[in-house]
Order: sequence, then structure tokens, then C-alpha cells
Amino acid sequence: MKELILLLIIIITISGAPPSDVPIFNVDLDGDAFHRWDQVLASFSNDDLQNFVTLLKSSSTLQAAYDSFWSSWLETNVEFVFGTELKTEMEGVANYTNIAFKDIVEVNLVYELTVACSILIGYDENSNPFLSHNEDYSLGTAILRQIVMRVNFQSNGSTIFTGISYAGLVGSRAIYKSGEFALAHDQRESSASIEDNLNNLTAGAKPIFVLIRQVGENCSDFTCAFNMVNTTYIASLGYFGICGKQPNEAYVITRDREQSYLVNQTFDGTYNWYLYEGNSDLNTDPPPYDIRREFINNYMRVIDQDDWNHIGIFYVMTFYPLRRESTVWNMIAIPSSSFLQAKILSCTTIYDRANTPIDCTSCTPTCEQGICLEYQGKCSCNAGFIGDSCDTLDTTNLPTTESTSDKDNVARGISITSIVALTVVIIGIFIYPKCKKEKSTPNTDDKEMK
Repeated sequence: MKELILLLIIIITISGAPPSDVPIFNVDLDGDAFHRWDQVLASFSNDDLQNFVTLLKSSSTLQAAYDSFWSSWLETNVEFVFGTELKTEMEGVANYTNIAFKDIVEVNLVYELTVACSILIGYDENSNPFLSHNEDYSLGTAILRQIVMRVNFQSNGSTIFTGISYAGLVGSRAIYKSGEFALAHDQRESSASIEDNLNNLTAGAKPIFVLIRQVGENCSDFTCAFNMVNTTYIASLGYFGICGKQPNEAYVITRDREQSYLVNQTFDGTYNWYLYEGNSDLNTDPPPYDIRREFINNYMRVIDQDDWNHIGIFYVMTFYPLRRESTVWNMIAIPSSSFLQAKILSCTTIYDRANTPIDCTSCTPTCEQGICLEYQGKCSCNAGFIGDSCDTLDTTNLPTTESTSDKDNVARGISITSIVALTVVIIGIFIYPKCKKEKSTPNTDDKEMK
């Protein structure tokens, strides 16, 4: 494992820059709520936020449901749903960006309309609970990469908690409280309609983004956060990954609207020291097109917890099929060691296990801006960081039982693969002018894998 990490670092150093950090801002909770986000919004292009609003409104089904709900109830009940402070914050965002208040509210209800993600929790080599979250969002992925932000919510000059979100949103997608806990959310499939999700707000259900921020503001420890996530009435079904600072404080919580449906716990130092949640209940099998759980289980079967740290976590979470064309960013949090990392994952062409190209034509940068590599007769784009080498881990021949010899063999094989990838990168730098792009075949499964 250590050899693999060293080789990966060499590849990163030679082939290009790593994924960019999510930009960090401070928000003063003691200040005027109406102007609370002004300095943050000044750092982003107003066009990007407006473009995302326009994209949301381009879905006729989604927009018809929201317009009807707005005119029939929400317009006069925004404070009931969000509370006075957040309503005032959204009014301030609308004022600063010159975007209609109705549209800003819609952006802040975006999970009740559409979203997707994945979560990995477990324990690192020092028995510290960790949480990693991939934000997958197929609607406006390229735009969201431009407006994602990491916000330190502060009071009396100190950071209370940190949230990962997007410019224009006053809630949070994931939160981290240093030394205490981390929390992230994932979509749970449901037969409920958009109208059903919105109508639950009339009965006092909390929007997901709002609940996550409220946990950060109101909870000082893991127990409070765990209980709040388990019991709060929410508008949409979902999964929550949560970890604390103590042994055995790592859970995936499967939520119905009014209560938890299933609570799965990991245990340090045992065979079930990790859990992966990718949009399917953990007591059921994922649909055939979703191979993410299969991949992570095969991968983790040959990884020893004693060699597992944030570098390995980032590697596997940014590798296909866990990282996809629609992945916007990745977060890794280890509360007990006060570690938080949030990276924007820019788009390149990546390959599945059959080496079929996945089309990223809707994303930037284009291939001409990366390093052009010849790969098995295809011309691909390599941004030069972990997860974009166009050479995925073949899980078909991994051992079904864990043993020292199996681990050594797989680690040796991965190291050889890394050396080959490094060689290809070096060659690619010199053959770049001769590399000819070929049209890629779109991955039709990616839209289904939420």
C-alpha cells in the first residue's frame, strides 16, 4: 500500500496539478443576516449562479411542480419552512445577485427536486472514524464546480462548524465540526414525486440542506448530531453518513421522512470496519447497472485497515465507478485528528472496466488543455491526478477471501499498474502533438447511477 501511495504521488508530481481545493470563506453568524453572504457572493461570477437557476427552470416537469407549489402555498410560508434567519439570508442573496427571491428559494430546495451522491465511512490506520463524500450531480455539473464553496460559520470570532455548499445556498450539503463529528447526505430512491416532497414541507418537514446546517449550529457533539439526524422530520427520503471522534462512532442512517428505517454501524478492528452507501438500502442489492458497491467491496477486501489513511480514501473515492462524469467534489473528514479536505474534481475522460470511453464533452477543461494520451487505441484526456489515469482497477480477479499472500499479490499488481501509468504519462508528454482525438461513446448508465 505504501509503495502504491509513493508511486501515485510521483505520477501527480510529473503529470500535472492535483484537484483544486474548494475555496474557503468565513460567514459571521453574529452579523446582519441580510448582508451575511455579500462578501462570499462577491467572489463568484453572478452569471454562474444565474446559469444554474436557468438550468433548473429548463426542466418543465420540475418547474411546473415548483411553480404550482410556490403560488399555492410556499410564497406566503417561506419563513415557516426556513425560519426567520435563513429567510432573511435568502432575501439578502436575492438582493445582492439581482435574482428573483422565488428562484433563490428554489435553489435552496434543490435536494427536494433532484440530487445524488455517495458516502464511505469507517476507520483509518489509527482507528480514527472517517467520512468521505462524493457529490454527484448530473444537472449543471460544470456550473456547480464553479460555485462550490467551503464555509466556516463563525460566532464570537471562532468557527462553530464548517459546511460544504454552493454560492446562493444558505444550507449545507455536508458539515464538519473539528474534533467532534462530520455529517454528509446521500439520495435515497423513492417512488414519491417532486410534489410529494414539496407537500411535506406544509406539515413542518425540514429541507435536507437546512437540517444539515441546523445540526452544525445546534449540536456540539456526536450524540446530539446523531439523535437530530435520526429523529427530525424531513421532506425527502435520504441516507446520512455520520462519524464522531470515538471508536465505533461511524454510521449510515437510512431515513424515511418521519423516522429512521435502518441504522448500520461500523466497528473498529473487525471485518466490517467500513460501509459504503451509494443510493441503495444496505439491506438490499443495488440495481444491476450500479456496480459501485461491488467495486468498493472487492477493493476493500484486499486493503488492510492498518495501511488505510486519507490518501487511500481519496484514491478509491476518485476512481471509477465511485467517481463519475457527474462528480463535482469530494470531502474527507477525520474529526478526531481535526482533518478536513475538500477537492473539486474537474472532468476528464475516464474508462470503465471494459475500457469503453466515457464522454465528458459537456465539461471543461477540454482535452487540448490536459495531457493527450494514447490508450489502447483511444485518445483520452488526462488532467494528471489520481482517478484520471484512464486505467481502472480490474476487480474481476480479486480474491474472495482475505489473506496475507492475496494482499501482497494485489498490492504488487497495483504497483506495477502504477509504474505502467507513469510510463504512459511520460510518453504522453512527448507524443502530445501527434495524439489524435477520437469520438467517445457516451456512458448511458451514468444518468441512471444516482
